[in-house]
Amino acid sequence: MSPNLILWIVIGIAALILDILTSAFLFVWFTVGAICAIISDALGYSVAVQFIVFIIVSIVLVLVCYPLIKKNVKNKIKPTALREETYKGREIIVDAEMQENNAVKLDGVLWKIEDVSIKLQKGQKFKILGMNGNKVIIKKLES
Repeated sequence: MSPNLILWIVIGIAALILDILTSAFLFVWFTVGAICAIISDALGYSVAVQFIVFIIVSIVLVLVCYPLIKKNVKNKIKPTALREETYKGREIIVDAEMQENNAVKLDGVLWKIEDVSIKLQKGQKFKILGMNGNKVIIKKLES
């Protein structure tokens, strides 16, 4: 086994492992480039030609295939909602701690309310309309 072959195998496996760890579909193209360099080594080309083949194949695939894969994967995978996005539509009943702080408690975290003119009273019902930065937009529900 030639040293060049070992080099390309190591580069190819390292790129593949890096791509698996990052889930980026960016480094897999260097694995394909390493495979092409292995083929050129098997055909008897010099190290310089192998390196040129590796670089050209890798760069072309990164420029052409990476954007296509990234676009298709993004369209098929729904992003996970942020915790704050899950609050919208929730109905809450004010407790003593919320009244004392004039803040809404959601999942154990106190959030300031956007409309500071609203004074929370124990037992009142509110609906979360959304979030504005680190403040909660609420609407009083009729009892």
